Amino acid sequence: MIVGERTLAINAMQDGDWVHAGSCGFFNHDPVAQQAELGIVIGDKRLWDQGLGTEVMRLMLKYGFETLNFRKIILRIMEFNQRAGKVYERVGFVLEGRLRQDAFRHGKYWDTLVMGILRSEWPVDPSKEG
Repeated sequence: MIVGERTLAINAMQDGDWVHAGSCGFFNHDPVAQQAELGIVIGDKRLWDQGLGTEVMRLMLKYGFETLNFRKIILRIMEFNQRAGKVYERVGFVLEGRLRQDAFRHGKYWDTLVMGILRSEWPVDPSKEG
């Protein structure tokens, strides 16, 4: 197990106190391909739409590329999760593929989108961010 495969807590300041907002981490590390999958969840909806997800993703990319020496980082997202998709695109992830009708949620089958970013594509030029 590498250090990057441990789950990290996301804490944020809310009304003057630190609160647990969610978690993130790398998993499915492939040392030969020098890549890993990144997961993040911010479960406290009071903290949505405040830039927390974007900040966490930028920090995780920096950690993955600069400290863990990954060549590529991938993630998976349900197609209905447009909020997260915008964050991932903002920090430089691009759509690499689609797993059709891969999961059943909310009474319907949904595609899973696979997104990735290469070390050579990072950091994203801030002038190009939306």
